[in-house]
Amino acid sequence: MYGSRVDEKGQAIQGDSSYVQPVAGERVEGNVLESIGLAEDKDGNTIETRATLTFKQKNGALVKIALFDGSEGWQIANLNKTIKHLATKVMTEEEYYAGIEAGGEPGNFVDFINKVSSIVMPKAAGKVFTMKFVYKKGYLTIPTYPNWIALPENADTLSTNAKYDSYVKEEPTETPKVDVGTTEDSPF
Repeated sequence: MYGSRVDEKGQAIQGDSSYVQPVAGERVEGNVLESIGLAEDKDGNTIETRATLTFKQKNGALVKIALFDGSEGWQIANLNKTIKHLATKVMTEEEYYAGIEAGGEPGNFVDFINKVSSIVMPKAAGKVFTMKFVYKKGYLTIPTYPNWIALPENADTLSTNAKYDSYVKEEPTETPKVDVGTTEDSPF
């Protein structure tokens, strides 16, 4: 309704922006893992082919990292590598695999994400991480390949790969001008 105090979800409409710009960099300190779970669309429906890792930065900004269900072996291997890299910051590799294999290995992406959340989130509670956040195609994210997260005492293991790591958001390029021609050029 026009002039309403709340939006369509029943939340109070804010008159000013509470958005906090996330920080990019090789060693961004003070990050906390907020959640691991299946993503939701704009209507709150669960998306079973995409998950989200949510980190809260020291300045209060939230950084959401999208993880996708893989249909090919290399895609699943990259997902496994990303999750294992995160998990081994809060537990040993043996604990990680024991947790994943407990009660049977996950049979699909949804089961895998749920299991990862159930074993990683309790171990990550209260932990603060130093992370590498980069820009890819205008979005702040983590690098494609490890090493992108460390405990503060190991922060010196994070380094820049000049070929791939960008800490500055890409500015949109000027839209090319298209010559539409004249009516004599049109076949219609």
